[in-house]
Amino acid sequence: MSKLWDDLKENMKDWSNSAVEKAEEMSRIA
Repeated sequence: MSKLWDDLKENMKDWSNSAVEKAEEMSRIA
């Protein structure tokens, strides 16, 4: 169960990083 939780947290971290990168790209374009 804890392994699944670790994977989930890693995925959330990756998703957050990509979301931040996309936001920065958008602000640069705008």
